[in-house]
Amino acid sequence: MVAGLAGTVVHFAFMYLRSRLGLLPSFQPYQSFQAALSNWVGTNVPAAVPWLLSFLNGMTILGFLFGRLIPSP
Repeated sequence: MVAGLAGTVVHFAFMYLRSRLGLLPSFQPYQSFQAALSNWVGTNVPAAVPWLLSFLNGMTILGFLFGRLIPSP
């Protein structure tokens, strides 16, 4: 979970810097994810949901998979 949290923090920092520096303005993954979720559930999805799902995925699911797939010494 620590590795997943670290990856999520780095991802957040890169996305924050990208928006602050104006790099890749057409790359809007969270807005695209929000639109896809809205189409999937059939109603509007709050903007915080894609961020929370990304955090959940990075911290728990990917951390768990990493721990299960990489054997300990």
